[in-house]
Formats: sequence, structure tokens, C-alpha cells
Amino acid sequence: MPAPNPQRYRSQGRLEGVDDTVLDHAVETFERIRAVDPRITPVLTLRHLSHLTDIPFLHLRDLVGRRAHRPYKFFYLKKRIPGRNRVRMISVPNGTLMSLQRWIVDNILQFTRPHAASFAFHPDCRPYEAAAEHCGCAWLLKIDLEEFFHTVSEGRVAAVFENLGFPRLLSFEFARLTTVACERPGSRPDPGERWPAIPYYQCEHEGMLPQGAPTSPMLANLAMLKVDEILSALAEQYGMTFTRYADDLAFSCGEEYDFAHVQRFKRLVLEKLNKSGFRPNHRKTVIRGPGTRRIVLGMLGSGPIDFRVGA
Repeated sequence: MPAPNPQRYRSQGRLEGVDDTVLDHAVETFERIRAVDPRITPVLTLRHLSHLTDIPFLHLRDLVGRRAHRPYKFFYLKKRIPGRNRVRMISVPNGTLMSLQRWIVDNILQFTRPHAASFAFHPDCRPYEAAAEHCGCAWLLKIDLEEFFHTVSEGRVAAVFENLGFPRLLSFEFARLTTVACERPGSRPDPGERWPAIPYYQCEHEGMLPQGAPTSPMLANLAMLKVDEILSALAEQYGMTFTRYADDLAFSCGEEYDFAHVQRFKRLVLEKLNKSGFRPNHRKTVIRGPGTRRIVLGMLGSGPIDFRVGA
């Protein structure tokens, strides 16, 4: 749904007796969102979102306040290669919340742009394109991020929506509608000073992206945007090619470099990731060099591109 014509919006608002200051703020919000991408549906408030989605406002408010009854179903899967945790928590939203999150995907997130090094989750992204970037390399560094979705807090998600042009309060409410708060190892206390004027929104634990929600993949990508920029600049500085497919990071270079060079670069990448709040899974962090199988995203396909990126 495109942003309304500002002149018509003002005229209609004045006919309905809306204050000019309110209309000015609304038009400014529309323009901020339009500057990101005119296809993003502009939303002004939680009540406006209720109108657009046909979901009762009080139910949306309960979801934001973490007071809705069982908005998620939880189950656990055993990890093939465990990191700090041996199981993976899957959080599936219920019918109403699922439809709301799909609306957010269809009307907002699908029109956003991840970093050029990211090859997952957004429209037109293909895993073989990430693998193809490393064809013919001599050295390959692979790093896996641990608890990728759960590392992205509701604060990071709110920043994503605010960067898309949405009002600050609504961005926080969007973050609450797309994250889950539950007491588990590693969960963060909620910094209650963020919205002291809204006691209904206080919650004991800060939310995180749920693995199993339709909004989580794209939001995780957008939350990684700054980290992708940092790693891309570092890779360019060290003569490396960088791609990321969700939580799988790959860096490669040619035979003009040696193991010591790649090892130094690995230490810098791990340092940057830790400073950014993302935890590498050291069990799945490897360097592959000449004479070894250098495989990206597990692809050994026999199509037009040989995904065995080295001999």
C-alpha cells in the first residue's frame, strides 16, 4: 500500500477536524518511509496497524505488553553439531500472530535491502550465488554463528524498523510483535527504563527473534547489516572475498596468500563478531587450504558451476 498523496491526506484530515500538527507528523513519517522504498506500507501507530490488518487493537496491545495467552508454541530439536546449547528452540507463532507477521513480511520486509554480501532470505537470493563467489579459491575460512536468531534482541529489531522510517514507539511495538520473551539460558533482562511512561509494556525479559516466525529471517539479515559492512571492509583490506548465508560466513582468497595470513584474518573476524554481540561456534570454524576439499554451503553440485570451490 503506497503512501497517500500528501495534499489529499492533509485535505481529508482537515475535513475530519484533525489538528495540523498531527497531519504534519504523519506526512513526515510517510516521506521518511517512502525515501527508503515507496513500496513499503506506511504505518503511523499501533491503532493504525490494527486498522490495516483487521486485528483488534486491544489484542495487539496485549501482544506488545507480553500479556497475550500463549502466542507461541515451543518445541526443541537436537543439534547435529552442538555449540553452547545441545538443542535448538523452535518458536511457532499462533494463528493470529502468524498472520500479523506474514503481513509485516508482505508489506514491509520484502521491500528492504540486505547487504550485498548476504545471500539468504530476501527475494532473489540464491545459495549457489554465494558458493559461486568462492570458486577457484586457494584458501577458505568458514565461520558459523551460534544461536543466530536468538542473538538478535528486540532492541536490535526496534532499530531496524526505526531505520526504515517508522516512529520510535511504533518501531518498539513492531519489535515486540516479532520477538519472543522467555526465560532461558542467555536471555537478557529487559532494560525497563526504555518506556517508563507505559507500565503495560514492561516485561521481565528482553525479547529475541524466534526461530520459526516468518519475520525472523529478514529481520536477522537487517540486524546484521552493520556487521556485514564491517566484515566486508575488513575482507577487502585483507584481500578476501566475503559472503554470508544466514549464519554461515565464508571468506576466501587466492594462492598468493598463506595459512598465517588467513589465521591472522580469522582472529580479527572473531574479534569483530564478539564485539558486535554475535557468538561464533568454534566447533564449526575451519580453515581449508590447498589439497583439501573447500566446500561452501555443502554444495557439490554437477550443474554449470562446480561448487567444489577448490581442487
